[in-house]
Amino acid sequence: MSPLGRLSDPLSLDEVRAQIEQGRAFPPQGVSRDGEAVGAASELPELRDVWARVSPPTAPFDGAAGRARPLVLARLVAALAAGRASGYLSVRQSDADLHFMVRVVDGQVLDICAHDPSTYLGQLLVQQGVLTPADLARVLRLALERGAAVGRVCVEEGLLSAQRLNRALAEQLFTRLRRVACFPRCDVLFRADRAARMLPPVARISGYAALEICLGYGLSDAEIKEYPSSSSTRPPCRCSRRRTAACSSGCRRRGRCVPSRSASTGRSATGRSRRSRGTCSASLRSPAPSRSLRSSAP
Repeated sequence: MSPLGRLSDPLSLDEVRAQIEQGRAFPPQGVSRDGEAVGAASELPELRDVWARVSPPTAPFDGAAGRARPLVLARLVAALAAGRASGYLSVRQSDADLHFMVRVVDGQVLDICAHDPSTYLGQLLVQQGVLTPADLARVLRLALERGAAVGRVCVEEGLLSAQRLNRALAEQLFTRLRRVACFPRCDVLFRADRAARMLPPVARISGYAALEICLGYGLSDAEIKEYPSSSSTRPPCRCSRRRTAACSSGCRRRGRCVPSRSASTGRSATGRSRRSRGTCSASLRSPAPSRSLRSSAP
């Protein structure tokens, strides 16, 4: 079988299946079987079962799969981060026929493969002025001849350094995540797979940073206000001196709890000075929604 989604030697059927499950190949890409005419990868009968397993459904979102708005996608990202999930998140934008495969390990985004020409590495390097269109055409020709990745050919030809390539790959990862966050609606499917840990990371986006990107780029101000936090936690205790017992707010630090000061009077909320032994300032303030992913539910 001819190369599927990559520049390399022909692949066996099992290798193609592995490429699809890892997001290295997508339905619109062309593939040729035994030298026959090139057709869409999704049309091959041998691959229909794997496409059905990894393709997101178009039904309404049910908590793990389906058609999602940006707010729903943000909640899903928060749930994956809070649960330290590992696996693959398939994202499809049907209107533009764009496909993304997000590799998540312990709630962090480590890699995003995409069928989106605007986020291809060569295109991004041209937009940044690192490569000219003529350089890109030559690199693509050499990559096809050598069966190597575009970035590696750029380094071998002296067009950019290894450090600059690593930075470009990290920028590509952020660009693709922002691209996914900006979709007004998309089809998503998360598949838990501990084998996702075995592949090396391209870069690393924490779960909290991924949630910030989804909230900042995909949601309007009204939708951000709609994003709920079902649990609230006390603010951290500001203990400063040694104490034998834990404070009333549950702080595990062994120190004297400093009462908070009132904004209007400038005095402590308990009427005592900071030198006195008062209750913890965390227990005197009203609980506020936590910004921590581990304590807030999506």
